[in-house]
Amino acid sequence: MTGKFGLTLGRLAKGLVAIFVLSFGSTGLVAQETAGKIQGTVLDPNGQPVAGASVFIVGSSLATQTDANGFYFLNNVPSGSYSVRAQFIGLQPARVDNVRVSGGQTLTVAFDLGGVVTLNAVNVTVAETPIVPRDQVRSRSIVTGSDVDDLPVSDPNAIVLLQPGVVAARNGNISIRGGRANEAAVFIDGAPVRSTRTAGTNLNVATNAVEEVAVTTGAMGAEFGDAQSGVISFVTRAGGPSFAGSLSYETDEIAGDRSFGLNRFEGSLSGPIVGNLTFFVGGSLAGTTGADLRPGAGAIPTYALGGVDKTITVPRSGQDSAEVDVPLFTQFGGECADCEGRRRHNAWSTNSRASGKLQFTYGSGSRMSLSAHVDRDQNLFGDAFGTESLGGNRTNSGLYVFNWVQQVFRGSTSELSFDVNLSYQTDFVNTGQIDRAWDLDNRDPKLGIVLEDIPFILNEDQFSFDTGAGAVTELNSDDDWDQ
Repeated sequence: MTGKFGLTLGRLAKGLVAIFVLSFGSTGLVAQETAGKIQGTVLDPNGQPVAGASVFIVGSSLATQTDANGFYFLNNVPSGSYSVRAQFIGLQPARVDNVRVSGGQTLTVAFDLGGVVTLNAVNVTVAETPIVPRDQVRSRSIVTGSDVDDLPVSDPNAIVLLQPGVVAARNGNISIRGGRANEAAVFIDGAPVRSTRTAGTNLNVATNAVEEVAVTTGAMGAEFGDAQSGVISFVTRAGGPSFAGSLSYETDEIAGDRSFGLNRFEGSLSGPIVGNLTFFVGGSLAGTTGADLRPGAGAIPTYALGGVDKTITVPRSGQDSAEVDVPLFTQFGGECADCEGRRRHNAWSTNSRASGKLQFTYGSGSRMSLSAHVDRDQNLFGDAFGTESLGGNRTNSGLYVFNWVQQVFRGSTSELSFDVNLSYQTDFVNTGQIDRAWDLDNRDPKLGIVLEDIPFILNEDQFSFDTGAGAVTELNSDDDWDQ
Protein backbone atom coordinates (compact mmCIF):
# COMPACT_ATOMS: atom_id res chain seq x y z
CA MET A 1 0.00 0.00 0.00
CA THR A 2 2.82 2.35 0.89
CA GLY A 3 4.67 1.51 -2.31
CA LYS A 4 1.66 2.26 -4.48
CA PHE A 5 1.01 5.50 -2.61
CA GLY A 6 4.63 6.61 -3.00
CA LEU A 7 4.54 5.78 -6.71
CA THR A 8 1.37 7.84 -7.12
CA LEU A 9 2.98 10.83 -5.37
CA GLY A 10 6.00 10.51 -7.60
CA ARG A 11 3.90 10.57 -10.75
CA LEU A 12 1.93 13.50 -9.41
CA ALA A 13 5.13 15.44 -8.71
CA LYS A 14 6.42 14.73 -12.22
CA GLY A 15 3.09 15.85 -13.67
CA LEU A 16 3.21 19.12 -11.74
CA VAL A 17 6.77 19.76 -12.91
CA ALA A 18 5.73 19.06 -16.50
CA ILE A 19 2.80 21.45 -16.23
CA PHE A 20 5.08 24.13 -14.75
CA VAL A 21 7.63 23.76 -17.52
CA LEU A 22 5.00 23.78 -20.26
CA SER A 23 3.28 26.79 -18.73
CA PHE A 24 6.26 28.93 -17.75
CA GLY A 25 9.37 27.30 -19.14
CA SER A 26 9.27 28.97 -22.51
CA THR A 27 8.17 32.22 -23.98
CA GLY A 28 4.37 32.50 -23.95
CA LEU A 29 2.66 31.26 -27.07
CA VAL A 30 0.86 34.52 -27.57
CA ALA A 31 3.74 36.66 -26.37
CA GLN A 32 6.12 35.09 -28.84
CA GLU A 33 4.41 37.20 -31.49
CA THR A 34 5.72 40.34 -29.73
CA ALA A 35 9.28 39.16 -28.98
CA GLY A 36 12.02 37.37 -30.86
CA LYS A 37 15.47 35.89 -30.35
CA ILE A 38 19.05 36.85 -31.27
CA GLN A 39 21.77 34.24 -31.39
CA GLY A 40 25.20 33.77 -32.92
CA THR A 41 28.89 33.33 -32.20
CA VAL A 42 31.79 35.53 -31.10
CA LEU A 43 35.19 34.85 -32.70
CA ASP A 44 38.67 36.25 -32.11
CA PRO A 45 40.99 37.60 -34.86
CA ASN A 46 42.15 34.02 -35.58
CA GLY A 47 38.62 32.75 -36.10
CA GLN A 48 38.57 30.87 -32.80
CA PRO A 49 35.53 31.01 -30.47
CA VAL A 50 35.74 33.40 -27.54
CA ALA A 51 34.38 31.92 -24.31
CA GLY A 52 32.96 34.25 -21.69
CA ALA A 53 32.53 37.23 -24.03
CA SER A 54 29.79 39.69 -23.04
CA VAL A 55 27.01 40.32 -25.55
CA PHE A 56 24.31 42.89 -24.82
CA ILE A 57 21.74 45.18 -26.41
CA VAL A 58 22.82 48.80 -26.11
CA GLY A 59 20.54 50.85 -23.90
CA SER A 60 18.94 47.91 -22.08
CA SER A 61 19.76 45.26 -19.49
CA LEU A 62 19.35 42.41 -21.99
CA ALA A 63 22.74 40.73 -21.85
CA THR A 64 24.42 37.33 -21.86
CA GLN A 65 27.80 35.59 -22.12
CA THR A 66 29.15 33.13 -24.66
CA ASP A 67 29.75 29.47 -23.79
CA ALA A 68 32.89 27.45 -24.42
CA ASN A 69 32.08 27.32 -28.15
CA GLY A 70 31.62 31.07 -28.40
CA PHE A 71 27.84 30.64 -28.78
CA TYR A 72 25.33 33.06 -27.26
CA PHE A 73 21.61 33.76 -27.37
CA LEU A 74 19.31 36.55 -26.23
CA ASN A 75 15.71 35.45 -25.76
CA ASN A 76 12.52 37.49 -25.19
CA VAL A 77 13.79 40.49 -27.16
CA PRO A 78 10.86 42.83 -27.95
CA SER A 79 10.22 43.52 -31.62
CA GLY A 80 12.23 46.48 -32.80
CA SER A 81 15.55 47.69 -34.17
CA TYR A 82 18.62 47.53 -31.89
CA SER A 83 22.38 47.89 -31.64
CA VAL A 84 24.05 44.75 -30.29
CA ARG A 85 27.58 44.88 -28.85
CA ALA A 86 30.11 42.13 -28.04
CA GLN A 87 33.26 42.66 -25.97
CA PHE A 88 36.02 40.73 -24.23
CA ILE A 89 38.96 41.94 -22.18
CA GLY A 90 42.03 42.35 -24.37
CA LEU A 91 40.17 42.35 -27.68
CA GLN A 92 38.64 45.17 -29.68
CA PRO A 93 34.84 45.38 -29.12
CA ALA A 94 32.40 45.06 -32.01
CA ARG A 95 28.91 46.45 -32.52
CA VAL A 96 26.24 45.61 -35.07
CA ASP A 97 23.65 48.33 -35.71
CA ASN A 98 20.13 48.12 -37.13
CA VAL A 99 19.52 44.59 -35.87
CA ARG A 100 15.86 44.10 -36.71
CA VAL A 101 14.07 41.67 -34.36
CA SER A 102 10.66 40.36 -35.42
CA GLY A 103 8.14 38.62 -33.20
CA GLY A 104 8.46 34.84 -33.17
CA GLN A 105 11.64 34.90 -35.31
CA THR A 106 15.28 34.03 -34.61
CA LEU A 107 17.98 36.32 -35.98
CA THR A 108 21.63 35.27 -36.29
CA VAL A 109 24.25 37.93 -35.55
CA ALA A 110 27.94 36.94 -35.60
CA PHE A 111 30.80 39.01 -34.13
CA ASP A 112 34.46 39.10 -35.14
CA LEU A 113 36.47 40.84 -32.42
CA GLY A 114 39.55 42.76 -33.51
CA GLY A 115 43.12 42.50 -32.26
CA VAL A 116 44.65 44.16 -29.21
CA VAL A 117 42.21 46.71 -27.87
CA THR A 118 42.77 50.41 -28.51
CA LEU A 119 41.06 53.15 -26.53
CA ASN A 120 37.49 53.94 -27.70
CA ALA A 121 37.91 51.81 -30.82
CA VAL A 122 34.81 49.79 -31.78
CA ASN A 123 34.31 47.75 -34.94
CA VAL A 124 30.86 48.79 -36.18
CA THR A 125 28.88 46.97 -38.88
CA VAL A 126 25.28 47.05 -40.08
CA ALA A 127 23.14 43.95 -39.80
CA GLU A 128 21.85 42.37 -42.99
CA THR A 129 18.21 41.49 -43.35
CA PRO A 130 17.86 37.75 -44.06
CA ILE A 131 16.02 36.84 -47.26
CA VAL A 132 14.22 33.99 -45.52
CA PRO A 133 13.83 34.47 -41.74
CA ARG A 134 14.50 31.54 -39.47
CA ASP A 135 11.55 29.77 -37.85
CA GLN A 136 9.31 30.87 -40.75
CA VAL A 137 7.16 27.75 -41.01
CA ARG A 138 3.88 29.46 -41.88
CA SER A 139 2.49 31.90 -44.41
CA ARG A 140 3.31 35.15 -42.67
CA SER A 141 4.03 38.71 -43.81
CA ILE A 142 5.85 41.17 -41.56
CA VAL A 143 5.91 44.95 -42.05
CA THR A 144 8.34 46.88 -39.86
CA GLY A 145 7.77 50.27 -38.29
CA SER A 146 10.24 51.95 -40.64
CA ASP A 147 8.31 50.58 -43.62
CA VAL A 148 5.07 51.86 -42.09
CA ASP A 149 6.61 55.34 -41.85
CA ASP A 150 7.42 55.25 -45.56
CA LEU A 151 3.95 54.11 -46.65
CA PRO A 152 1.32 56.74 -47.55
CA VAL A 153 -1.27 55.34 -45.14
CA SER A 154 -3.06 56.80 -42.13
CA ASP A 155 -4.69 53.61 -40.84
CA PRO A 156 -2.99 50.35 -39.78
CA ASN A 157 -5.70 48.36 -41.55
CA ALA A 158 -4.46 49.83 -44.83
CA ILE A 159 -1.12 48.13 -44.13
CA VAL A 160 -2.86 44.81 -43.58
CA LEU A 161 -4.73 45.16 -46.88
CA LEU A 162 -1.39 45.37 -48.73
CA GLN A 163 -0.46 41.82 -47.72
CA PRO A 164 -1.05 38.74 -49.92
CA GLY A 165 -4.29 36.90 -49.23
CA VAL A 166 -5.99 39.93 -47.65
CA VAL A 167 -8.87 41.84 -49.28
CA ALA A 168 -11.27 44.54 -48.18
CA ALA A 169 -14.77 43.38 -47.25
CA ARG A 170 -17.92 45.37 -46.71
CA ASN A 171 -18.17 48.12 -44.09
CA GLY A 172 -14.39 48.51 -43.92
CA ASN A 173 -13.83 44.99 -42.59
CA ILE A 174 -11.00 42.68 -43.61
CA SER A 175 -11.23 39.26 -45.21
CA ILE A 176 -8.29 36.82 -45.09
CA ARG A 177 -8.07 33.84 -47.43
CA GLY A 178 -11.68 34.30 -48.49
CA GLY A 179 -13.01 34.05 -44.95
CA ARG A 180 -15.84 36.12 -43.61
CA ALA A 181 -15.14 39.55 -42.22
CA ASN A 182 -13.93 39.55 -38.61
CA GLU A 183 -12.97 35.86 -38.65
CA ALA A 184 -9.34 36.81 -38.14
CA ALA A 185 -7.90 37.01 -34.62
CA VAL A 186 -6.45 40.46 -33.87
CA PHE A 187 -3.73 41.04 -31.26
CA ILE A 188 -2.18 44.27 -30.00
CA ASP A 189 0.96 43.86 -27.88
CA GLY A 190 0.12 40.18 -27.45
CA ALA A 191 -3.42 40.80 -26.16
CA PRO A 192 -6.53 39.71 -28.12
CA VAL A 193 -8.86 42.58 -29.01
CA ARG A 194 -11.78 40.79 -30.60
CA SER A 195 -15.19 41.92 -29.38
CA THR A 196 -17.41 39.23 -27.83
CA ARG A 197 -20.44 40.94 -29.39
CA THR A 198 -19.37 41.38 -33.00
CA ALA A 199 -16.19 39.23 -33.21
CA GLY A 200 -14.49 42.32 -34.63
CA THR A 201 -12.86 45.32 -33.01
CA ASN A 202 -13.31 49.07 -33.18
CA LEU A 203 -9.84 49.72 -31.75
CA ASN A 204 -7.03 50.91 -33.98
CA VAL A 205 -3.67 52.43 -33.11
CA ALA A 206 -2.05 55.39 -34.83
CA THR A 207 0.43 54.45 -37.55
CA ASN A 208 3.26 56.31 -35.81
CA ALA A 209 2.83 53.98 -32.80
CA VAL A 210 3.27 50.78 -34.83
CA GLU A 211 6.58 48.96 -34.45
CA GLU A 212 5.56 45.88 -36.42
CA VAL A 213 2.56 44.41 -38.21
CA ALA A 214 2.45 40.65 -38.80
CA VAL A 215 -0.27 38.97 -40.86
CA THR A 216 -0.52 35.18 -40.72
CA THR A 217 -2.64 33.66 -43.48
CA GLY A 218 -1.83 29.95 -43.14
CA ALA A 219 -0.43 27.15 -40.96
CA MET A 220 -1.56 28.70 -37.68
CA GLY A 221 -0.56 27.04 -34.42
CA ALA A 222 -2.86 25.64 -31.76
CA GLU A 223 -2.49 28.80 -29.68
CA PHE A 224 -4.62 30.59 -32.28
CA GLY A 225 -7.49 28.11 -32.18
CA ASP A 226 -10.13 30.85 -32.32
CA ALA A 227 -8.70 32.31 -35.53
CA GLN A 228 -10.83 30.94 -38.35
CA SER A 229 -9.09 32.60 -41.28
CA GLY A 230 -5.90 34.34 -40.09
CA VAL A 231 -4.05 36.27 -37.41
CA ILE A 232 -3.23 39.99 -37.38
CA SER A 233 -0.69 41.06 -34.78
CA PHE A 234 0.29 44.66 -34.01
CA VAL A 235 3.31 45.44 -31.82
CA THR A 236 3.57 49.04 -30.63
CA ARG A 237 6.74 51.03 -30.18
CA ALA A 238 8.80 51.43 -27.02
CA GLY A 239 11.32 54.10 -26.12
CA GLY A 240 15.03 53.71 -26.81
CA PRO A 241 18.28 54.87 -25.18
CA SER A 242 18.02 58.33 -26.78
CA PHE A 243 15.25 60.87 -27.25
CA ALA A 244 13.36 60.96 -30.52
CA GLY A 245 10.22 62.66 -31.76
CA SER A 246 8.19 63.59 -34.80
CA LEU A 247 5.39 65.99 -35.76
CA SER A 248 3.48 66.20 -39.02
CA TYR A 249 0.39 67.78 -40.56
CA GLU A 250 -1.43 66.98 -43.80
CA THR A 251 -4.46 68.42 -45.56
CA ASP A 252 -6.31 68.10 -48.84
CA GLU A 253 -8.02 71.48 -48.54
CA ILE A 254 -5.85 72.81 -51.39
CA ALA A 255 -7.85 70.59 -53.78
CA GLY A 256 -10.91 72.85 -53.40
CA ASP A 257 -14.15 71.22 -54.55
CA ARG A 258 -12.32 67.93 -55.08
CA SER A 259 -11.29 67.52 -51.45
CA PHE A 260 -12.78 65.67 -48.50
CA GLY A 261 -11.92 68.54 -46.19
CA LEU A 262 -9.30 66.34 -44.47
CA ASN A 263 -6.93 67.75 -41.85
CA ARG A 264 -4.67 65.37 -39.92
CA PHE A 265 -2.10 65.91 -37.17
CA GLU A 266 0.36 63.26 -35.98
CA GLY A 267 3.12 63.34 -33.38
CA SER A 268 5.26 61.15 -31.13
CA LEU A 269 7.96 61.40 -28.46
CA SER A 270 10.12 58.69 -26.92
CA GLY A 271 13.27 58.24 -24.88
CA PRO A 272 14.76 57.20 -21.54
CA ILE A 273 13.35 58.23 -18.15
CA VAL A 274 15.92 56.86 -15.73
CA GLY A 275 18.23 53.88 -16.04
CA ASN A 276 16.63 51.19 -18.18
CA LEU A 277 13.13 52.70 -17.90
CA THR A 278 11.93 54.14 -21.23
CA PHE A 279 8.74 55.71 -22.51
CA PHE A 280 6.86 56.25 -25.76
CA VAL A 281 3.82 58.45 -26.43
CA GLY A 282 2.25 59.05 -29.81
CA GLY A 283 -1.02 59.57 -31.57
CA SER A 284 -3.02 61.23 -34.30
CA LEU A 285 -5.97 63.63 -34.63
CA ALA A 286 -7.89 63.78 -37.90
CA GLY A 287 -11.02 65.57 -39.04
CA THR A 288 -13.05 65.66 -42.24
CA THR A 289 -15.69 68.29 -42.93
CA GLY A 290 -17.41 66.28 -45.65
CA ALA A 291 -17.51 67.29 -49.30
CA ASP A 292 -19.33 66.68 -52.54
CA LEU A 293 -16.56 65.67 -54.92
CA ARG A 294 -18.33 66.55 -58.15
CA PRO A 295 -16.75 69.44 -60.08
CA GLY A 296 -18.62 72.65 -59.39
CA ALA A 297 -20.48 71.14 -56.45
CA GLY A 298 -20.10 74.38 -54.53
CA ALA A 299 -22.57 76.09 -56.86
CA ILE A 300 -25.22 73.34 -56.80
CA PRO A 301 -28.19 74.45 -54.68
CA THR A 302 -29.32 71.99 -52.01
CA TYR A 303 -32.52 72.28 -50.01
CA ALA A 304 -33.96 70.85 -46.81
CA LEU A 305 -37.33 71.06 -45.12
CA GLY A 306 -37.63 74.23 -43.09
CA GLY A 307 -41.14 74.10 -41.66
CA VAL A 308 -44.57 74.83 -43.11
CA ASP A 309 -45.02 77.39 -45.89
CA LYS A 310 -48.83 77.51 -45.89
CA THR A 311 -51.90 75.35 -45.44
CA ILE A 312 -54.37 74.71 -48.28
CA THR A 313 -57.73 73.02 -48.46
CA VAL A 314 -57.91 69.99 -50.73
CA PRO A 315 -61.36 68.70 -51.78
CA ARG A 316 -62.13 65.02 -51.40
CA SER A 317 -64.81 62.82 -52.91
CA GLY A 318 -68.28 64.00 -52.09
CA GLN A 319 -68.60 67.07 -49.90
CA ASP A 320 -65.50 66.33 -47.74
CA SER A 321 -62.26 68.32 -47.77
CA ALA A 322 -58.91 68.15 -45.93
CA GLU A 323 -56.38 70.69 -44.71
CA VAL A 324 -52.90 69.96 -46.17
CA ASP A 325 -49.65 71.63 -45.10
CA VAL A 326 -47.34 72.78 -47.88
CA PRO A 327 -43.71 72.39 -46.73
CA LEU A 328 -41.21 75.20 -46.83
CA PHE A 329 -37.85 74.31 -48.37
CA THR A 330 -34.76 76.16 -47.20
CA GLN A 331 -31.52 76.30 -49.15
CA PHE A 332 -28.45 75.22 -47.15
CA GLY A 333 -25.96 74.42 -49.94
CA GLY A 334 -24.78 76.16 -53.07
CA GLU A 335 -24.35 79.86 -53.71
CA CYS A 336 -26.25 81.94 -51.13
CA ALA A 337 -25.43 84.21 -48.19
CA ASP A 338 -25.84 81.61 -45.42
CA CYS A 339 -25.04 78.43 -47.33
CA GLU A 340 -22.40 75.83 -46.54
CA GLY A 341 -20.99 75.73 -50.06
CA ARG A 342 -19.47 72.47 -51.21
CA ARG A 343 -19.80 70.84 -47.80
CA ARG A 344 -22.37 68.15 -47.35
CA HIS A 345 -25.03 69.00 -44.82
CA ASN A 346 -23.82 67.90 -41.36
CA ALA A 347 -21.39 65.22 -42.54
CA TRP A 348 -18.20 65.70 -40.56
CA SER A 349 -16.15 63.12 -38.67
CA THR A 350 -13.36 63.33 -36.08
CA ASN A 351 -10.96 60.56 -35.11
CA SER A 352 -8.39 60.68 -32.31
CA ARG A 353 -5.96 57.93 -31.35
CA ALA A 354 -3.29 57.84 -28.67
CA SER A 355 -0.80 55.22 -27.50
CA GLY A 356 1.74 55.10 -24.71
CA LYS A 357 4.17 52.54 -23.36
CA LEU A 358 6.48 52.29 -20.35
CA GLN A 359 9.13 49.59 -20.53
CA PHE A 360 11.68 48.54 -17.92
CA THR A 361 14.41 45.95 -18.45
CA TYR A 362 16.38 44.47 -15.56
CA GLY A 363 18.60 41.53 -14.70
CA SER A 364 20.03 39.89 -17.80
CA GLY A 365 16.82 39.06 -19.62
CA SER A 366 13.78 40.21 -17.65
CA ARG A 367 11.45 43.08 -18.49
CA MET A 368 8.14 44.71 -17.67
CA SER A 369 5.99 46.86 -19.94
CA LEU A 370 2.71 48.70 -19.55
CA SER A 371 0.96 50.02 -22.65
CA ALA A 372 -2.29 51.93 -23.14
CA HIS A 373 -4.17 52.57 -26.38
CA VAL A 374 -7.34 54.63 -26.87
CA ASP A 375 -9.35 55.28 -30.01
CA ARG A 376 -12.34 57.63 -30.30
CA ASP A 377 -14.33 58.13 -33.49
CA GLN A 378 -17.22 60.61 -33.86
CA ASN A 379 -19.43 61.04 -36.90
CA LEU A 380 -22.39 63.27 -37.68
CA PHE A 381 -24.80 62.02 -40.30
CA GLY A 382 -28.49 61.95 -41.16
CA ASP A 383 -31.22 62.75 -43.63
CA ALA A 384 -30.59 66.15 -45.22
CA PHE A 385 -34.33 66.54 -45.74
CA GLY A 386 -35.29 65.98 -42.11
CA THR A 387 -36.35 68.78 -39.82
CA GLU A 388 -35.30 67.03 -36.59
CA SER A 389 -31.77 66.74 -35.22
CA LEU A 390 -29.51 64.66 -37.38
CA GLY A 391 -28.13 61.37 -36.12
CA GLY A 392 -24.63 60.82 -34.81
CA ASN A 393 -22.28 58.07 -33.79
CA ARG A 394 -19.53 57.89 -31.17
CA THR A 395 -17.19 54.94 -30.58
CA ASN A 396 -14.80 54.86 -27.63
CA SER A 397 -12.36 51.95 -27.45
CA GLY A 398 -9.45 51.33 -25.12
CA LEU A 399 -6.87 48.63 -24.42
CA TYR A 400 -4.46 48.39 -21.47
CA VAL A 401 -1.78 45.69 -21.50
CA PHE A 402 0.71 44.63 -18.82
CA ASN A 403 3.48 42.25 -19.84
CA TRP A 404 6.05 40.71 -17.50
CA VAL A 405 8.87 38.40 -18.59
CA GLN A 406 10.88 37.01 -15.68
CA GLN A 407 14.02 34.98 -16.20
CA VAL A 408 14.26 32.15 -13.65
CA PHE A 409 17.27 30.17 -14.83
CA ARG A 410 19.76 30.59 -17.62
CA GLY A 411 22.23 28.05 -18.98
CA SER A 412 24.73 28.16 -21.81
CA THR A 413 22.25 26.86 -24.38
CA SER A 414 18.84 27.17 -22.68
CA GLU A 415 16.89 29.19 -20.17
CA LEU A 416 13.79 28.98 -17.99
CA SER A 417 11.46 31.98 -17.80
CA PHE A 418 7.80 32.79 -17.45
CA ASP A 419 5.65 35.33 -19.27
CA VAL A 420 2.57 37.06 -17.84
CA ASN A 421 0.29 39.00 -20.16
CA LEU A 422 -2.72 40.80 -18.65
CA SER A 423 -5.10 43.06 -20.57
CA TYR A 424 -8.27 45.07 -20.07
CA GLN A 425 -10.40 46.27 -22.98
CA THR A 426 -13.32 48.69 -23.29
CA ASP A 427 -15.53 49.09 -26.33
CA PHE A 428 -18.46 51.55 -26.12
CA VAL A 429 -20.70 52.50 -29.05
CA ASN A 430 -23.38 55.22 -29.00
CA THR A 431 -25.68 55.88 -31.96
CA GLY A 432 -28.81 58.02 -32.15
CA GLN A 433 -30.37 61.46 -32.40
CA ILE A 434 -28.34 64.38 -31.06
CA ASP A 435 -29.25 67.58 -29.28
CA ARG A 436 -30.72 70.06 -31.79
CA ALA A 437 -29.09 73.20 -30.36
CA TRP A 438 -25.68 71.51 -30.32
CA ASP A 439 -26.27 70.33 -33.89
CA LEU A 440 -26.88 73.88 -35.11
CA ASP A 441 -23.75 75.19 -33.35
CA ASN A 442 -21.47 72.50 -34.81
CA ARG A 443 -22.51 72.18 -38.41
CA ASP A 444 -19.21 73.37 -39.83
CA PRO A 445 -16.44 72.65 -37.28
CA LYS A 446 -13.01 74.14 -37.84
CA LEU A 447 -10.80 71.62 -39.69
CA GLY A 448 -13.55 69.05 -39.11
CA ILE A 449 -12.28 68.51 -35.56
CA VAL A 450 -14.68 68.36 -32.60
CA LEU A 451 -13.05 67.43 -29.28
CA GLU A 452 -16.15 67.38 -27.05
CA ASP A 453 -18.47 64.38 -26.97
CA ILE A 454 -21.59 64.47 -29.15
CA PRO A 455 -24.59 65.00 -26.79
CA PHE A 456 -27.25 62.42 -27.58
CA ILE A 457 -30.90 63.13 -26.82
CA LEU A 458 -31.18 59.61 -25.42
CA ASN A 459 -28.05 59.09 -23.36
CA GLU A 460 -26.64 55.96 -21.78
CA ASP A 461 -27.27 56.98 -18.15
CA GLN A 462 -31.06 57.22 -18.11
CA PHE A 463 -33.78 56.86 -20.68
CA SER A 464 -37.43 55.83 -21.05
CA PHE A 465 -39.45 54.41 -23.89
CA ASP A 466 -43.01 53.36 -24.69
CA THR A 467 -43.40 49.58 -24.50
CA GLY A 468 -46.35 49.68 -26.88
CA ALA A 469 -48.96 48.94 -24.20
CA GLY A 470 -49.05 52.41 -22.69
CA ALA A 471 -46.49 51.56 -20.05
CA VAL A 472 -43.24 53.49 -19.71
CA THR A 473 -40.11 51.62 -18.70
CA GLU A 474 -37.19 53.55 -17.23
CA LEU A 475 -33.66 52.17 -17.20
CA ASN A 476 -30.63 53.40 -15.31
CA SER A 477 -27.09 52.32 -16.00
CA ASP A 478 -23.57 53.38 -15.10
CA ASP A 479 -22.10 51.74 -18.18
CA ASP A 480 -22.26 52.69 -21.82
CA TRP A 481 -24.64 50.70 -23.99
CA ASP A 482 -25.22 50.02 -27.67
CA GLN A 483 -28.36 51.74 -28.86
